[in-house]
Amino acid sequence: MPAPLQIGTLLVATPTLESLAFDRAVVLITHYSETDITMGLVLNQP
Repeated sequence: MPAPLQIGTLLVATPTLESLAFDRAVVLITHYSETDITMGLVLNQP
C-alpha cells in the first residue's frame, strides 16, 4: 500500500508515464486536500 499523500511528499514520475509534461519529474506536494485541490512544485524541470 502506498504511503498517504501529504504536504512535503515527493512524487517521482515513472518512466512509463505517458505525459511529456511530467517526464522524469519530481514533484513536491505543497498543498493537499481530500476535498479540494492538491498542488505541487516540480523540482527538476525548467
